[in-house]
This record gives sequence, C-alpha cells and structure tokens, in this order.
Amino acid sequence: METNRYVSVNTAKLLKKAEYDEWCDSFYGWDHRHNGESIDEDEEYELKARGEGKEIKHIQYGKAYYFNYKNSLHGYGKCLARPILFDVLNWLRNNLGIHITIHYSIRTQTYFSTFVDVNNNQLIDDIDTKGLRSTRYEEVVDNSIQHYLKYYLAKSTKRN
Repeated sequence: METNRYVSVNTAKLLKKAEYDEWCDSFYGWDHRHNGESIDEDEEYELKARGEGKEIKHIQYGKAYYFNYKNSLHGYGKCLARPILFDVLNWLRNNLGIHITIHYSIRTQTYFSTFVDVNNNQLIDDIDTKGLRSTRYEEVVDNSIQHYLKYYLAKSTKRN
C-alpha cells in the first residue's frame, strides 16, 4: 500500500516539533467532509448555499495532498510535511546523529528496532522499545521514528 511509504500524521507532528524542514512531495492538510465523504470547494460552497454548512466537518491533517511542501511554508494554513520514511531515517542520521536499525526475528516473525548514536558509536539502551514489534516493516519504522523523536524532544526540553 503506497501510504505505508510515508510517515503517519503523529510522526509528522513530532518531526515538525523537531524542526524537520525538508522539501517533501506531499503534505497533510485539511479534509472537508460531508456525510463521511471528502468534498471539494464547489461541493462545500453548494452545501453552505443550501444552508447545510453545519453538516460539514473540517478535519485538520485529515487528507494527504501531493504537492511540494516543507514545514516552514505558511501559505497553506496549518499543514504538515509528509516525508517518505526512508528520507526521515537519513535525516535522523545526518542531522541528529541517530541510526535506527530494523531487525527481523525469525523466531517471533516480527520486526523490531535498535537505536545507535552514530557520533559515539554506541547503542542507546535507555530508550524503552517495548511495543515496537510488528509483522509490518513500515509500521515498525514509523513507530520507531516516533519513539525516538519523543525521546529526543524530551531530552532537548530537559537541557533548556
């Protein structure tokens, strides 16, 4: 499934907090829905003209748009860059000095991760990795990125 290549909304939020500001080919933006279905501007205006505007739900980060975007752009309202998982792994390694390795256990038939500080060549063992196992590779990658970003942001807050 194509969307598995991209970070989840929760990971995108954490990346923005961690000052991720790389160009991406897509972003999470507003989704306008009526009766559970996404609608375009014309449909939204028609519903409002008929007095049915209160039935429209506006969901922040509810839809992925394929258009170049980075987090420092402000022209689209509150949106989030939606990078590809592999690009985030590279960004983490090059900018934060962290390498996330994904392993596969033949015994449990699940993927799991470890975190390495590339500047010190040391395994980061104070990160709790419980709950980071899955049979889906992309899910473990996304969850591991989230997990590390929470650790990094908490550590950064303590320093300030």
